[in-house]
Amino acid sequence: MRWRTSGSANLNDEQSADGAIVALTTLDNFCENNDIKRLDFMKIDVEGHEEKVLQGGKRVIRENRPLLLIELDPARLKEGASSVEKIIESLTEMGDVFYQANRSSLVPLFLPMKSSLLNVFCFHIEAH
Repeated sequence: MRWRTSGSANLNDEQSADGAIVALTTLDNFCENNDIKRLDFMKIDVEGHEEKVLQGGKRVIRENRPLLLIELDPARLKEGASSVEKIIESLTEMGDVFYQANRSSLVPLFLPMKSSLLNVFCFHIEAH
């Protein structure tokens, strides 16, 4: 028998069928509590809660300026009380520029998105 799954998962206030308890923290607290001093790359794909990850990791992201690969899924972001525009605005304030993969190259991201889901590369540009 083959199982087919999207790989999607989520957390809510209800206890899971197997009674699993999951501890949550912010990226800033995780890095501080585990003495993580360097962060070069992050893939953020949290089913519509990307804005919450960015808010909870604001210090670490500002200090380390990692390359970010972030999933932008307008429908899931809306479910998480966010939007593509909020994500882009938040990262633009930190000095990021945005690109999407186009077969063999990266091309600038233009809004509104033409796809219903994109993985977007966010590069920090130093102000001179």
